[in-house]
Amino acid sequence: MTRDALATRLALTLAVATAIALAVKCALDLIARRAAFPAWFAPLFAIGIGVLALLATATAIELASTAPREPLGGARARLVWLGLAIGVPCTCSVHAGYPFRVDFADAWTNVTDSLRVNYALAILLLAGVLVAAWLDRRGRRGGALGVLAFVACASFVPNDDCANPFNAWWIAVLGASPLMFVPNVLAIASGAAALRGFAPGRNLLSLWAIAAASLALGLGHRYEWLW
Repeated sequence: MTRDALATRLALTLAVATAIALAVKCALDLIARRAAFPAWFAPLFAIGIGVLALLATATAIELASTAPREPLGGARARLVWLGLAIGVPCTCSVHAGYPFRVDFADAWTNVTDSLRVNYALAILLLAGVLVAAWLDRRGRRGGALGVLAFVACASFVPNDDCANPFNAWWIAVLGASPLMFVPNVLAIASGAAALRGFAPGRNLLSLWAIAAASLALGLGHRYEWLW
């Protein structure tokens, strides 16, 4: 294994471990603040996070592994890249789709510095996925995974100061929350493991389920069904 491949593997493993910890803390915070939501939401969210944490732990073990596997190719590899790309605007649905809207320039001038960081990270994430997909298409999967590792680690920069129960603790401590792109980091981990040939069916299902859940959460906020 080359030094670059080792660094990529370690970075992805650290990123998914961090994302698991943040997701579990988020679930605990929401249980403590469950009165802010419909009665069913916080318990269901906590159960979902528990299942996701177990699946992500398996993914972290796979990412840390040096066991040889047949790399994923063909249509299933394309589904990985498509799911990772779609997952970014799905996550951004919680912010009404910004920065992926035609009036983005106007919004940029009217938001806080933290949300500008948020928008910049969303663009970086999507650009990183597209660049990684292009590298993979050209037969440079190692480089593609390296790009994914970089954007996954960058996603933990605190970037969201919207006042809601998800962010309350983080805003009080750091001034902004690092939670926004945790779903994308978990999706990247699943995608990277699948591309390396580890449990591609399970990891593909996780990746797409994360995108769908992120969209559902965003729409639930957008239309005030959840908070």
